[in-house]
This record gives sequence, C-alpha cells and structure tokens, in this order.
Amino acid sequence: MVKAVRLFRFNPGRLPFLPDLLPKLLIMDMITLDGFNDFIFKRMNEKVDVSALEKEREQLRRQLAQVSGAKTKLNQMRNVCQAFWKS
Repeated sequence: MVKAVRLFRFNPGRLPFLPDLLPKLLIMDMITLDGFNDFIFKRMNEKVDVSALEKEREQLRRQLAQVSGAKTKLNQMRNVCQAFWKS
C-alpha cells in the first residue's frame, strides 16, 4: 500500500491507468507483508457463526408460510364473492 500511495503522490498526471494498477499494487504489498499469509490462513480455517442467520431464515420461512396462507384464503374469499355477485 505504501508503494501505491507514494506512486500516486509522486506522479498522478502520468498514470491514467492508476485505477487499474492500484488494486494490483495493494495485493502485491499485502502479500509481501510479514504475517499476512498467516492471517489469511487463520481466517480461512475459522468457523463462521451463522446461528443468527439460521434463526432469521426460519422466522422468514414461517412468515412466508403465514402470508401464503393469507393469500390463499383471500383468493378463496374473492372467488366466493365473485360467484355471489354473478348470481
């Protein structure tokens, strides 16, 4: 990251391709940092707690079932009303 910042401050007008180059420079700098590989491997081996997401998913499923049931009931009532008004 230091190289990219220095490059940008030193010569901003001569690098029209800087937006394309900057991510590459950042990645190269991260790779050369001591401990970066250890940090990445540590994060890759960690378990992610998804219990809150699973609870929310179950709540949304129950809510969807409730709304679908209400929709079905309203459609039935609409059909009854339409039959009543046609006769």
